[in-house]
Amino acid sequence: AKALGPEYVLSVTGTVRVRILIECTETLTDAADGASIQFGHESATNAIIASTGAAAILVGGRTFHSFFSLGILQGGADQAIAKAIKNSGLRSRLRNLKTLVIDEISMLSLEAFDTAERLARQVRHSDLAWGGVRIIAAGDFAQLPPISPDRNKAWCFRAPAWRRSQFKKVTLKEVKRTEDAD
Repeated sequence: AKALGPEYVLSVTGTVRVRILIECTETLTDAADGASIQFGHESATNAIIASTGAAAILVGGRTFHSFFSLGILQGGADQAIAKAIKNSGLRSRLRNLKTLVIDEISMLSLEAFDTAERLARQVRHSDLAWGGVRIIAAGDFAQLPPISPDRNKAWCFRAPAWRRSQFKKVTLKEVKRTEDAD
């Protein structure tokens, strides 16, 4: 089976990225096992998450921090990983995961993104980015930056994990914010 690579969907404000993600990924199939992603139904092999609670509700998923059991990263990345790795549910989730859709990627900090990617590699015993999990990340970096305690913009695209992920960029440009009246 052909390996599926990472994708990064950049959307300009108003392009209804969430609706497009939902429509596209409802039928997205992993060529290796035929498992499809269904929003609102985390399966053993596929999941959708978002950086904020509001965004997670919109896509029927859970938050990035909840999915990776990161908490607020108190004590730094190493302590967060040491604590998270003890979670048997997380270990099982990551070992079985094939495809992960991350919405509102632009709101994730460098530290959170890097920590989750390291955690995935560690749990899956793999040197591949994200331990070999296919990542589909979507967001608009022209919107709000991630919250950072030192007021620096700690964008996730500055993280070593971003470079390791080797995302292919797909840009949505046509504005579709309002519904056409029929």
